[in-house]
This record gives sequence, structure tokens and C-alpha cells, in this order.
Amino acid sequence: MIDQIVVMGESFLFALVAVILMWFTKLYRDWRTPFDDNNEVVENSNAAVGLRRAGLFLGSAIGISGAIVTETSSDPLLTQIGLFALDAVVVIVLLLVARFINDTIILSKIKNDEAVKNGNIAVGFVEFGSYLATGLILFGVFSGEGGGYEVAVGFFALGQVALFLLIKVYQVITPFDVYEEINKGNAAAGLAVGGMLTALGIILQATVTGAFTGWAETLADFGIYTVFGIILLVIFRWIIDLLFLPKTKLAVEIQRNQNIAAIAVAQGALIGVAVIISNMI
Repeated sequence: MIDQIVVMGESFLFALVAVILMWFTKLYRDWRTPFDDNNEVVENSNAAVGLRRAGLFLGSAIGISGAIVTETSSDPLLTQIGLFALDAVVVIVLLLVARFINDTIILSKIKNDEAVKNGNIAVGFVEFGSYLATGLILFGVFSGEGGGYEVAVGFFALGQVALFLLIKVYQVITPFDVYEEINKGNAAAGLAVGGMLTALGIILQATVTGAFTGWAETLADFGIYTVFGIILLVIFRWIIDLLFLPKTKLAVEIQRNQNIAAIAVAQGALIGVAVIISNMI
């Protein structure tokens, strides 16, 4: 009984540190965002802003939890918490960099701040998926052993490249302009892209989890699994389209009908497939 109480107490302290750091992240983003985020969420019920912030906090929590795996050891509790806090700061900083990458590279044809302020849920879904995927990759890195922060930064950069490639491939295989649909506020299009990003993040998380053995072998593995993951997601997207939506097509439901319900079903199944694939890696 006492052991369980001690564990719960320690869990509370780690969670409290994480919440405080996420709160500072919120304050920083409030300062940097060119409009009043709180007003948009509370007064205007702006779901796009809510999705953006929810993705940032959830991605942060997932990435930070990887640090808990490595920092809970025989070291004194204060030492564990200090190391955890340092890792958590690195995770959050990288996720803030991911936001910049979202604006300038992944959604380069869209003004994200302006879009979400105008309630563009499609952009909110894409940002949510990007944050979640990045958090998953960082969880894999921080839960492993060896390499240090340069490895975390390296895999973060590689992960952003992989997510960018996925969107480019998705654009090629889709019979309409994905960026145009997102820019128009087509929530179904945003959900489809966000789901794909999340699914690839799950696969890449499994790829980078474990001990770091050196860049040569690791880069080769990451490259292979990135290509492997994108190909499998494209294949299973087609299979899910065929089996789960037999009377229609995903492209039709996204572009013409803007059917969020149908896309939620398809992306839920795709993310489920990604979970299965990740457990095989």
C-alpha cells in the first residue's frame, strides 16, 4: 500500500512539472500569436484554434512521457525531476519549431495564423496531426538509450522531412488539390491529412525507439521504414476505401461531400493499421 502511495506521489510530481511547462508554453504561444487565442477559444468557440492548441499540448505530453521512461531510475527523486524537466523543455522547444515548419514548409501555401483565426478547421486538423506525429517521434527518441540531445534534434529533423514527404505523396495520389481544399476550410480534407500524419508518426515512433547504435545504421533503418511506412499507408488507404466505404470513394467524400464522418471512419481504421505495423517493427 505504501509503495503504491509513493508511486502515485511521484507520478503527481512529474505530471505537475509537465503541466507547468505546458502552461509556460501556452503563455509563450499567447504572446507570439498575432491574435487573442483565449478570446477565440472561450468567446468565439473557435475549434480551429482549439485543435491547434490541443495538438501542441498532446504532442508535448506524448514526447515528454518518453523522458519519464529514461529518467525514472535509482537516482534521487529531485535529480530525476530535474533531468525530466530538462528533457521536457527540449521536447517543447522542438514542438514549437515544428509549428514554424508547419507554417513555412508543410502548409507553405496557407497562412496558418490567419486561417485558424478565421475558423479554418482543416488547418487545425493538419496542425493537430503534425504535432501528434512529432510528439510520437520524440517519445521514441527520449525513451531510448544513448545519443543525447543531438540525436533528438536529428530525428526530429528527419521526422519533419518524412511528414513533408508523406503530404507530397498524398497530393500526388489524390485527384484534387489537397492544399486548395485545406485552404478553403474543407474539414474532411484536413482530417484526412492529419490522420495520415498521425499514422506515419506511430510507425516512425517504433522505428526510433530503442538504443542508439550510431548514425550509419540508424539513418538507413529510418529511411527504409519511412519509405516502407508511406507505401503501406498508401496501400491500406486504398484497401480501407474499398472495404469500409464500398458505396463511395474517399476522394468524393472529401472534395465533393466534405463528409467528416466518412473520413473519421477511414482515418480511424488507418491509424489502427499503423498501430499494428508499429508493433511488428
